[in-house]
Amino acid sequence: MSNLLLKAGTLIVGDGTTLENVSILIQGEEISKVGQDITPPPDTEVLDFSDRVLMPGIIDSHVHVCFDGATDPAEVKLFSDELLAIRGAQLVETLLEFGITTVGDAAGRGNVPFAVKEAIERGLVNGPRYLPCGRMITISGGRDPLSGANQADGPDDVRRAVREEIGRGASYIKLAATGAISSPNTESFNSQFDIDELQAAASEARKVETMTLLGGIS
Repeated sequence: MSNLLLKAGTLIVGDGTTLENVSILIQGEEISKVGQDITPPPDTEVLDFSDRVLMPGIIDSHVHVCFDGATDPAEVKLFSDELLAIRGAQLVETLLEFGITTVGDAAGRGNVPFAVKEAIERGLVNGPRYLPCGRMITISGGRDPLSGANQADGPDDVRRAVREEIGRGASYIKLAATGAISSPNTESFNSQFDIDELQAAASEARKVETMTLLGGIS
């Protein structure tokens, strides 16, 4: 088990309180001690950040490795899935460098999100804890088809779509409950799925203790 001792000038604790001139002992993947007088075990690597502020990792619950916002969406639609996966791997490395240690990918195209997750887990790229939802579930024509949505109509078809995304490894399910400003043929404040369809999705997700997220506008 590897040991690491971080010396911090200021430490921001998870509840918002601050501690001055403390050390953090990390053993393996766990923080085992926080205090001013820590005697580390032998062979502990010491990193001195006594002139810095240390804080818990940031959580960003809404990112898109397929659509980063920096490139014209019309151009992104022409990218291959393979190119999107390579670009997505670069994006998650950037997120980690910015101090974001957990992200929720709120819908991607094809298997791109799962490829990025596997690349992180295999150590091929450095990335945060990555939670993909897979494809967004929409009604037929509810969103731009080039975004790669899983289209479903009626409660039974919604159940099918939810089961597909769970079977692919989705950490949660995203439903496009409305249209979107990013789709030229829908309105962002108009509801699309009916209540029975939403209930069917939530019921399927609960069977495997997966969260259901309702999305719209974007």
